Amino acid sequence: MYHFDNCHFKGGVDYLAEFWNEIRTINDRFDSDSLEYFGELLHTVQDFYAHSNWVEYWIAKDPNLATIPTWNFQMSSLPSPIISGYVWYNSPKKCPSNVPSHGDLNKDDKNSPQGMKVVTGGPQAGKSYFQLAYDVALRSTKEQFVRYFGFSAVETSGVNVPSVAKRDYKALSEVMLNRIERKLMQLPVPQVTFETNHDPECACN
Repeated sequence: MYHFDNCHFKGGVDYLAEFWNEIRTINDRFDSDSLEYFGELLHTVQDFYAHSNWVEYWIAKDPNLATIPTWNFQMSSLPSPIISGYVWYNSPKKCPSNVPSHGDLNKDDKNSPQGMKVVTGGPQAGKSYFQLAYDVALRSTKEQFVRYFGFSAVETSGVNVPSVAKRDYKALSEVMLNRIERKLMQLPVPQVTFETNHDPECACN
């Protein structure tokens, strides 16, 4: 699993490309393997924002920025000052010697040292770095859903998505995103129950 640690951004980008290739090969968005690959790549996408200085870079670059942009995961568009935290257990290590550790830089949760920091000025004033990383990661996740379900022209090359089913794909993606957002914000998720015909002769649970 690539977490975009150790400034190895190309490794993360290549990892995402591999999963997109597998998804294209399966060519069935409801296939269990395809969904598993998609879940794996979402983890990597979200880690980029939590493990790098993407948020810090844009706040410093333009304090009046209303919305932190997402990255398109193309190496050619990655700003040179972007770094990610150092971890000892992953290779290769691409960072300069003076980069902070993963523990110091990550915004994986609201109580991490960097996640707790708060912006003091501009449109983002009062927001923590964790909140900003969460926001841009969520928007980036939605972009991946658009690409996965193919109901826009973001990236449909080589993907066979029947036009009659596009509305269904969109509806499913919206339901899944709603559940993800509720989980991330630690709100209660409505429980779904299914009625089954109980067989008194069956000893199964």
